[in-house]
Amino acid sequence: MVPELTRRRLLGGLAFTGAGGGVAMAPRTWYPNPVVDRMIGYRRLPDTDTQPSPPESVLTEGLESLEGHLEEAEDLWEGIDADRDELPDAARMGPTLLGDATDRYQKLLGSNPDSSALSSLRMAHGYAGYAIGAGRVVRGETDARGLVDRGEEIRSEIDALRETIEYRGDDPATDVASLYWIERPLHFARLNSHRSGIYTGGVSAADDYRDYDIPRTWEAHLQAGVHVLESRHAYREYEADTGTDGHSFEAPLETLFERFDEEIERTRQTYEEREELLEPLVEGPYRHARFQCWQFTHGDLDRAFDDGPTAGLDLLQTIRHARNVLKLRAYPDALGRFAFEEGEEPDPALVYREEKRAATRARDAVAEHDTPLFRLLVDDAMRLLRAGDIGLPGDDPARERADSYVYYLIGRAQLRHANDVYQTILTALE
Repeated sequence: MVPELTRRRLLGGLAFTGAGGGVAMAPRTWYPNPVVDRMIGYRRLPDTDTQPSPPESVLTEGLESLEGHLEEAEDLWEGIDADRDELPDAARMGPTLLGDATDRYQKLLGSNPDSSALSSLRMAHGYAGYAIGAGRVVRGETDARGLVDRGEEIRSEIDALRETIEYRGDDPATDVASLYWIERPLHFARLNSHRSGIYTGGVSAADDYRDYDIPRTWEAHLQAGVHVLESRHAYREYEADTGTDGHSFEAPLETLFERFDEEIERTRQTYEEREELLEPLVEGPYRHARFQCWQFTHGDLDRAFDDGPTAGLDLLQTIRHARNVLKLRAYPDALGRFAFEEGEEPDPALVYREEKRAATRARDAVAEHDTPLFRLLVDDAMRLLRAGDIGLPGDDPARERADSYVYYLIGRAQLRHANDVYQTILTALE
């Protein structure tokens, strides 16, 4: 996540305090560039975070399993003097991470079940897993075959859990977002199910594992377990809250995905097409901004695969495809509104005005469609707006301003098309 407070923002805040209220009222072009640079990034943006707090049972069960993993790690490291014994490179971080995992465990006891606690729980499991794997490396008990088998078991558990999740509810504008956050952990669980925490569809043989893979894979596997736990308990809570009488989204969701997929394949440009467009342009802020426009849209697509971490997660893939459609529609829209030309540099006033337009559209759009589904849909666009001021003015002000300008330009362009994509989803699922 982008930090809300940066050193530049803090300094800018102090400058604002000294300047007085008249600064906010005067034309921006009256101020020197460094002053205007510091005025960027303070506009109020709506909150689009729809991730719910985890059920308390996730933390309770997660801490129980963590306790067992810590005991296993401690047993493995008993009798090994990390200060005196010469440890293999792949195992040197084991004792340190075991200590970190234990510290997190102690702090999590009695904590509130929120997103921060869940994140810390995942990290603690990962550290404990690394310590277990490192201890096995030291003792020569790596058992790569066992890790391959455990990965298969994790993926089977994910598939079985996914089969129990029904895409149904009475209000798509609310229920789709809830189901998205139930499926999303399964994506990360499957990603973490393979060697060193990277599953893309293929499976490495046990002979391909090296010593440095062992701790990393143990780390990933224990984190995968927390992700599965999170999804299972969240779905139980969803069922308890909504019941099982709502209408099914299953068939219309598949049709919706295919519709978005067709548009993506029809409109996205290849890398070769990008190079053909950029090749005539001379190096400079304009060419850089044009490249970033392509990168934030075509270069940032979440692709769907038949056999990978998102395989079978139909709702997750559909929402990601909807965001892809927004990105691709934003590209020509943004290019058509480009406000500086080759040979020019974007000045801070240009960036400031684009930020103002983008923030206004963001507030208006979320106020008009104040639903979890709409906020989920536009969250990628909002992330661009929140990150727009990062780096200003930097060592290369012209380049940094070009970056910021594109952040706001592309974010605003996505928001301009959000209503149509949102209504398309609602119409298909209602």
